[in-house]
Order: sequence, then structure tokens, then C-alpha cells
Amino acid sequence: MSAYRIERGAAVHVAPLPGIEATAGSRFREIGMGEIADGGTTPLAILHERAEAGQLYVSLDEDAAPVGFLIWSLNDGLAYIEEVSVHPAHAGHRLAARMIDRLGADARGRYPALTLTTFRDVPWNAPYYASLGFREMPHADAGPDHLKNWRHQQSAGLDMSKRLFMIRHL
Repeated sequence: MSAYRIERGAAVHVAPLPGIEATAGSRFREIGMGEIADGGTTPLAILHERAEAGQLYVSLDEDAAPVGFLIWSLNDGLAYIEEVSVHPAHAGHRLAARMIDRLGADARGRYPALTLTTFRDVPWNAPYYASLGFREMPHADAGPDHLKNWRHQQSAGLDMSKRLFMIRHL
């Protein structure tokens, strides 16, 4: 674990991130969710925007190459995690957890909670986030920004009956 470090991402880190996201997403094929694996990656423009805004964290290997990333935005006064991806070759080092913890540490005192939207029954989604202290956030508690993200995901063709909001208070 010590060979990896978590840092705020910068423009120099952005180019390999879609490849990391696509490779990490390919795991969805193993559970019959090929449409998620083939759903595309976060556009480079958004990754650059998040880096410029200080809303990108990267996991770097011993050669300072990105092997994972987390992007977030401010939604309804909460730090909303938009994407967390770690290249499968670097799994098992708690990199996603460490990036989430770093965001939590940086957000503490500024925002009351971290939130995200995820798949309810995918082992590396809701059950994993629950192990990191996230709990289901009732849909009725979601503010307008969260609901806008929900509608966007729905319009992109996701089966929202399989998704939920989660929250981790800081």
C-alpha cells in the first residue's frame, strides 16, 4: 500500500483516466451488465474541469502514473462523488477507499456529507460503499441537484430501480 499515494489531480494526470475507467468498468460484463461496461467514459473536458476546480483525486503508483481516480462536484451543499475507478491490476490496495477518505478529510468542516449514486446489488458498489460507512439516503431526502443527476442517469438508459443514493456524514 505504501507504494501508492493519493493526490489532488491535475491536468497532467487526465489523459490516462478514460482508459482506467473503461478497464475498471469492464468488470460489469462478468455480472451480465455489458451495457454498463460499454456505456462510455467520462469526457476529457469534464475530467479537466474537475482537475481545475480541485475536484479530482488520483491514485498514483510508484512511477507517479495514475492507476485510479475520483471526481466529485458540489450538489445540494454536499460533496457528490461522480465517479471512482481503479485499474483492476491495482485492486486490493484500498485505493478507492483511500481516495474517498481523502475527499472526506478535505471536505470535513466545509460540507456535512459525501454522497453518491450507485447500483444496489453490485458487490463493488452499494455493499462496498456500505463497508466504508455510507448508508442509503432516502430518495425523498435528495435535493434538486441530486434529483437532476438521477434524471440524467435515467435518460442515459440506466435501470434506476437498481440504483440508490448513499450518504456518509462527515
